[in-house]
Order: sequence, then C-alpha cells, then structure tokens
Amino acid sequence: MQPEEAYTLEEGGGYGVRVGRLRLSLGYERGVCRLAYRYGSRQVDLDVRPGAAITGPPEEVVVQDILLRAPARSFSLLPALPDKPLILFPEAPLRIFPGDEHRIFFHIPLWVRLVLYGESYEHTVLDLPPMVFSNTWSGSPESGVLGYSFRTRVMTEPEARPAGMWALCGVALRNRTQGELLLERLVVPVAFLSLYRGGDRLTTSRASLSFRGETGELQWQFERGAPGYTEGEVLVSGPREKAARNIFVMGVSLIRSLTGF
Repeated sequence: MQPEEAYTLEEGGGYGVRVGRLRLSLGYERGVCRLAYRYGSRQVDLDVRPGAAITGPPEEVVVQDILLRAPARSFSLLPALPDKPLILFPEAPLRIFPGDEHRIFFHIPLWVRLVLYGESYEHTVLDLPPMVFSNTWSGSPESGVLGYSFRTRVMTEPEARPAGMWALCGVALRNRTQGELLLERLVVPVAFLSLYRGGDRLTTSRASLSFRGETGELQWQFERGAPGYTEGEVLVSGPREKAARNIFVMGVSLIRSLTGF
C-alpha cells in the first residue's frame, strides 16, 4: 500500500477495495459519498478496482451515506497503527536472564485509514483493521488493559512481512532485575509509535521495555525518528498519542498480565 497514491473520484463513479480481509466500496454522486464494507474470509494484498461494488449478505455489510458540502475529488488509503494496545502471545514464552538485553522483532497489523479529499476539505471517513481481532481484557478487574490479542512469531532479525497490511516493530527488552524473566505475553502500547516507509517495507519507530527493581516495574521508552532499518525511510503517520517525555510506565499491578508471572 503506497500512502502517497490518490484515486480520482468522478460523479457517478466508484471503486472497490480489497485489503487483508476487508472489502469496501466507495462511490460519489450528487453530494453524497456512499461507503460500504464487510469482512471476507481470504487474506489479500491491496487491490483497488474502479466500479467494483461490494457483495455479501445484507446483515454482514455496513453501509453509510456521507453528506458533503462540496464535491469529493479523490481519496487515499493510508496505513495506520492500531487504536488500542496489542496483546501479543509469542509462539513460545521468552526467557531472559538477569542483566541481559535483547532486541526482538515482530510484525504488527495495520489499520486501513480512508481519507476523502475535496477542494476545501480532507476527511477521514474510515479507520478500521483489515481483519477482525478479539477485544481482550488483560489484567485484574480493578486494573488492566483492553487491547487486541493475537499470536505472533518473535524474531531476532528482521524478516519479510506476511501477506496483507503489516509493519515490522522492533523492541529492546532489558532485564534490570535480579531474577530471570519469563514473558508469556506482552502488551505493546502501539498508540505511542510512529509509522515509517522504507522501500516496500513499513516499520515502526524504535521502542524499549525495561524491567526494573525487585518488583519488576515496567518502563516503556519510545524513540523519535526513523528506525534506520532501510535507507530513505520517510514518515507515514505520527503517533496517535504522545507520551510525556517519551516514557510510559506501566503500574506494578499490570506485571502479571503483561508477563504471565
């Protein structure tokens, strides 16, 4: 998905879009932009075709008519980071010895952001995941995190992305405690990350997660700027939220839900 590409909208015309498992159609006529979407069963890369209407059972299709004060000229499909934390379950628990630091890589899903352009406006009309994820509460009833959970493969070197919309994320894990760590799950606050493009690869800004003290207090730190995995990386989108001093500290009450302790 090339974020700089814009598709021209003409009166009475429209497009069909497939990306991931998301299927959507967009058409414009007489000041109204009709948006329809549903989820399919097959994972695909980006496919945009003029005039392709969405099909499926009526109960599975969401339809909206967007009223516009001036004609719509074009639209873009932009990749964006998720709007909630990701609760990652590695294929196997990660064991880290005291004093060790390791940089791990994993692919995270990207959202589809549809931006509509007119002569005097720019509206985001859709911001959805390319597939359906489960909303999961991780933590105690009193204190926890609501996020999207999925199983992922953790790598020690960057590898090619799978089909669909994914970004490579690198996190440095630092064990500053006196004991071993066994990470069965990891909550990644992706809203504080930026998204970059280098060639045909999408990557996030760098981050680090430190475990400190006797209780293993968690401390996230988010770096500014491109991650530097490939040459010529350019910013696609900034963080959804900004962390004070680029540091976001998780409370001790969340340690069990984040690490599996």
